[in-house]
Amino acid sequence: MRVLIVNDLAREGGAELQTFREAKLLRQRGHVAKVLTFDHGVASVDTDEHTNFPIRRSIPRMGAQQFLPDPTLVMRIRRVVREFQPDLIHVNNMWKTGVSMLRSVGEVPVVQTIRDYATVCPKGTAVDREMRACEGYATNDCVARCGISTFQRIQLLGLRSFNPQRARVVDQFLCPSSALAETATGNGLATRGLPNPFDFDVLVPEEERNTPGDTRDYLFYGNISKRKGIVELLLAWEAFAASRPDARLLLAGGVHEDFASEIDTWLARVPQVEHLGRLDNPAIMALLPTIHCVVVPSLWQENYPNTVLEAQANRTLVIGANRGGIPELIERPEWMFDITVDGELLACLERTWDLTDEEYEGAVAHGYDRVTRDNTPEVFMDRLLGVFDEVLARRAS
Repeated sequence: MRVLIVNDLAREGGAELQTFREAKLLRQRGHVAKVLTFDHGVASVDTDEHTNFPIRRSIPRMGAQQFLPDPTLVMRIRRVVREFQPDLIHVNNMWKTGVSMLRSVGEVPVVQTIRDYATVCPKGTAVDREMRACEGYATNDCVARCGISTFQRIQLLGLRSFNPQRARVVDQFLCPSSALAETATGNGLATRGLPNPFDFDVLVPEEERNTPGDTRDYLFYGNISKRKGIVELLLAWEAFAASRPDARLLLAGGVHEDFASEIDTWLARVPQVEHLGRLDNPAIMALLPTIHCVVVPSLWQENYPNTVLEAQANRTLVIGANRGGIPELIERPEWMFDITVDGELLACLERTWDLTDEEYEGAVAHGYDRVTRDNTPEVFMDRLLGVFDEVLARRAS
C-alpha cells in the first residue's frame, strides 16, 4: 500500500511525533509511506520519503484557508499526489492548508486523524469562560457561554463552513482520544477512537538510566502556558513545597506568549522551581527515569497527551486534570484532580509524596501495563491498517 501522510508541521509537538512514527511503522510493515508537511521552520525538502513546502503559520492565513483555496498551494499538493500516486491519504493537522487540501486529493480515499479540539471549538480549548468543559460549537452557544473574541467568531464561521466540506471529502475520521472522538461525532464528523502508539525504542536502556538525586523531582513539560494550567500548578506548588525543602519542580518547554511576561516573577516567588528551557525528546526520555511524578494540570481539554504516555512507559507516576483524554490514560481517580477546584491539585501532590516504595511501584505498574496493552506499535498498526482496508474496500464497492 502507498500512503501519503500529511501534517502542517514537521517538528514541534505530539502530532508531528506521531506523523513520522506512523511513516516509520508503515515502512517496517513493507508499505510505501511519504510525509508531506508545510513547516516554515524547516527548509524545503523534496525526497522520496518527505516533501516540505514552507508556509508561514499566520493566523489570518489559517483563517482564510477555512473558506477559500490557495491556487498555488493546490497546484503544489496535486503535484505531490500525482507523482507519488498514493492508494490512500492520511491527513493529520491541516489548518495551514484547509480547503486547499480538500481540493487537492482528487479521487484518492482520505482518512483524517483529528489531533486537537480546535476541530470543534473556535478557541481550540473546548472550555467556556468559567473553565467548564463543553461539547463543541454544534451544541454550545459560543458567543453567550464562552464570550469569544471577534477573531474567534470568524473562526466559528470558518468551522461551520469548513467542517461540512471536510465531512464530504474524508472517508473516515479517527482520533486518539475517545472523548474527543465522541465530541467530534456530535459536531458532524463521525469519528472512531484509535489510541496513539508509543515507540518503546526511545526508552533509555535500564543500564544507562540515571538514578534520582538528593531531591525528589516533579516535572511539567510541554508548552508553558496559562491554558495548560501553569499558574494553578505554581500556586499549588507554593503551598506544597513550603514544608518540603527536598522537593523540586522542573519546568521543561518553551514559554507561551500568554505567560512570557510573568514567568520570571513566578520563578522568583515560588520556591524550588527550575526552568530547564526547551528539551528535545531524547533529553526528556533521559530525564523521566529520574522524576518522581509528572504533572499534567491542563485547563483546556487535551486530546491524548504524549506527556502521559511517555511518563507511564518510563514507569514514572503521572497525575493530571480530569478532562479531555487525560482520564483515559491515567484511569485511576486518585491520580486525577479537578483543576478548577481549589485544593484538589495540592491534595493530589500530597498523595504522591506519602507513597511507600511498594505503593509507588504498584501505581506506576498500572500505567505501564496499560501502555503495553493499548499503545504498542503492533496493536496500533493492526488497527490502523484495518481502517485503511475498510476505507479502500468501501471505495472499491
